[in-house]
Amino acid sequence: MMDTDLRPGSVYLIAEEKAHLSTDHFMKLLGEGRPGLVLSRRCREGFDAPEGSDLCFQWLSSDGAGDCLSPGFEACRSRIAEMPPSACVLLDRLDFMIFRNGFRETLSFIRDLNDLAERKEYTIILSVDPRTIMSRELTMLEKDTRQVCKSEDILLDEELSSVLFFVQKSSGGESVLKFRDIQEGLELSRPTVRKRILSLASLGLITVLKKGRSNLVSLTELGRSYIEMSD
Repeated sequence: MMDTDLRPGSVYLIAEEKAHLSTDHFMKLLGEGRPGLVLSRRCREGFDAPEGSDLCFQWLSSDGAGDCLSPGFEACRSRIAEMPPSACVLLDRLDFMIFRNGFRETLSFIRDLNDLAERKEYTIILSVDPRTIMSRELTMLEKDTRQVCKSEDILLDEELSSVLFFVQKSSGGESVLKFRDIQEGLELSRPTVRKRILSLASLGLITVLKKGRSNLVSLTELGRSYIEMSD
């Protein structure tokens, strides 16, 4: 099953060489005010959480120091279960967990996560590097999870494409734009800009963050990937 918006009560698998798309989706959920937990082999500084968000971070390691969490499935399952209802969870190195615990054990862990997500309305995101596992194993993982829409699955009409490419051109793909910048740059009405921006955000191609009285728009990794694919 493939979704554009990530639903509560579900476990999602994202196959990616680097955990960009999974992090984008996780940060979007954090930005909606949901409490979040990251279990990662990356540094805490690599997660630029929205201001005021409720984020817990734990480094996956067996050395037991500081914020470290054992990469065993029982420890991870227990830590996730401590989160309040409607939390979002990102485990960004499922391949590391497979290597440490075994593939059969990983399947059992994911089934436990599905039960936990359904009971507590969690949204759980698992990122796996497809280069590190066999295609047959990836297929088996996909059967027990939901998938997220990728750039090659998206088809935009001319109206939405014009806004997306304007954001990329005007911001260099890195900075942010205000709604007003898009409105003036494309000579569109405010309601039209808002409608198109919300459509692009629902597809995961852009993020919209509120800063003070302004709504700021920036490309996601999925949005950048879509533009590269379209060039």
